[in-house]
Amino acid sequence: MTRRWLAVVVGLLGAGVAGTWGCGEDADPVDAGPDGEAGADADADADADLDADAEPDSDAGPDGEVDGDGGGGAMLEVVVEQRLLGHEENMMPAAGALVSFDTPGGVRLDGVTDADGRVRFEGFEWAGGGTGTLSAYSVETTMIAWVGLTEAYVAEHLGTDGAFHLVRPGPAEGTVRVSGTLHNMVDPANRHLVSSNRGGSDERAGADWALDVISGRPFTIVACEYPAEDVHSIPLTEDFDDAFLAWGAVTSEGVTEPTTIDIDLTADPLPTGTFRNVLTRPSWLPDDFSPYVNVFNNDGTLMSLFLGSPTHWEWTSADTVEFEVEYADLGPEFHPRAMFNWLPPEGWSGERRIFAWAEAEHWEETPRFLHPLTIVEPVSTTRVGPGDAVEWEGGVEDLADESLFPRINVSSRDSEPLAIIWIVPGLSRIVLPDVPTGVDPSTVYRADARGSVLITSWNCRGVAPSQGSMAGSGHFYMGP
Repeated sequence: MTRRWLAVVVGLLGAGVAGTWGCGEDADPVDAGPDGEAGADADADADADLDADAEPDSDAGPDGEVDGDGGGGAMLEVVVEQRLLGHEENMMPAAGALVSFDTPGGVRLDGVTDADGRVRFEGFEWAGGGTGTLSAYSVETTMIAWVGLTEAYVAEHLGTDGAFHLVRPGPAEGTVRVSGTLHNMVDPANRHLVSSNRGGSDERAGADWALDVISGRPFTIVACEYPAEDVHSIPLTEDFDDAFLAWGAVTSEGVTEPTTIDIDLTADPLPTGTFRNVLTRPSWLPDDFSPYVNVFNNDGTLMSLFLGSPTHWEWTSADTVEFEVEYADLGPEFHPRAMFNWLPPEGWSGERRIFAWAEAEHWEETPRFLHPLTIVEPVSTTRVGPGDAVEWEGGVEDLADESLFPRINVSSRDSEPLAIIWIVPGLSRIVLPDVPTGVDPSTVYRADARGSVLITSWNCRGVAPSQGSMAGSGHFYMGP
């Protein structure tokens, strides 16, 4: 893989933090059919899992109300939403989701969301010193859960509608192939990188390109050309001076069948800009971590446009690097962001990597990096499931910072998302939540499931601040 292509990967991960795993995201079916589609058996099994025990143990009223055992007078209204394109305004209610609330007193209340994605739990007590856990699930997407809830925390984080919101990814959308040719390249033997904010990317030598976009959605495609010799290993360990030779872009109102779109790098040029900064390896970071920087968009889509990477890179000491980034300037409506990375020796694949992001007005400021997390429990050879403990450690200041959100991502080994478990800030040890009543636990905590712990300034609504950071841990394994 080349330096430019990996910049797109990290851009996708960064927006993926925002768009794909912000409050629950990412998708890649594990039980794939001949064309990468989920097989009929997988769909049938998922439906059977829900149908087998779809009735909640408590009685839900006609308006999504759920009565407890009469032991208290507290009430919690929950709204389950699906994020379609990443930003808060692109939400839709998740009707028919199975929701369970494990109260601080140890009583489980169950319900099903109504047409507005709402369910109300009543007749329980917050008092007693324990914490509550919310979980929601439907076959179209992942389980979403909140662990460590207290009355004070819930009251502080209610929406303007007086409800506590759980946000999940929307169902996967179909894609269609778009292909074309880059015209007026400086040299057709050079390399190109073509990316879309509604789909994938294409990086290779030559003028021909192809990628998939979400069917029927408006999209933008950005193309850049650079010399074939401007290819560097990742992470970057050597000094260099490079140059982008041309940038171009096209827009479309959307396509529903395979389409050809050519891009003329002379007729459709993009203005460019540059910024400079200095990265210094944090004192607590091992010496084998190396830096990298890229620019991507965050306009609320699930994908990212590649907009730039370093063209000058100079190590001025063993721990400090000065760099200059060239970027394509699409305008503020695309919310361009720079991502500053410190990568472990295993590169992008290592969950230990740390990164910070910033919008354009902060690109020349020193980013804050969070300490990588270490999983204390379970040990790597132990498989865990509902009711088992997960504990992690990291920077003391980071873990105590209530503006940072811990979470656990559960996915298959093929990166199919299975659950996102949000955790009240300040906690560094939890018990894995059970699935909602009516869901087969093996649907989430299945044999090929693995978890990783993250800490981030991205909030659970999937809304990113203008500056933020994220750090992660390695994997632990789940299932029978």
